[in-house]
Amino acid sequence: MKTTTFIAAMLVTLFASTATQATNYVFVAKGADTINTELCKTAGESGIAAATRQATDLGVNAYEFKQKVTCNGMTPSKFSKKYNRVAVIQEVVPTTHYEFVPSDKTMKTNACIQAVKGEVTKFDRSTICNGMPIHRFIRKYKA
Repeated sequence: MKTTTFIAAMLVTLFASTATQATNYVFVAKGADTINTELCKTAGESGIAAATRQATDLGVNAYEFKQKVTCNGMTPSKFSKKYNRVAVIQEVVPTTHYEFVPSDKTMKTNACIQAVKGEVTKFDRSTICNGMPIHRFIRKYKA
C-alpha cells in the first residue's frame, strides 16, 4: 500500500460558553478523494478506533492503515489524538452530608448522635434513634 497523504483544510469554529471552551474541526478533503482520505477523515472526526473499524469494513488491512498511511504528515493515531478530543466522562457520585442537631438533651439522643458520628463504638442495640434501631440509624446516616 502506498503512503497516502491526507490533506485537509480545517475550518475552525470556536464555541465559548460560561463553563467550557471547545474547538470543533470540520474536515474537508483536498485533492484525491480516496479510501485513505476517508479513513483519515474518520480518524480526525471519530477517533482511531472508529477509523480502524472502518478500514476493516472497507477491506483495508488495519495494521497497514495505522503504519503506512499518513494523515497531514502524521500517523493516523497521532492525527486522531491531535484533532479528536474525546471527552472523558467522569461519573459524579452524589454525596449527602448530614448535620445532627439534638431535639432534646436526653442521654439517648446524645448516644445516637455520638454513635452515628463514630465517637463511640459500643452502644445499647435496643436504643431507638428517629424511630429506627440504632444500628440501622448508623448505617443510614453514618458520616
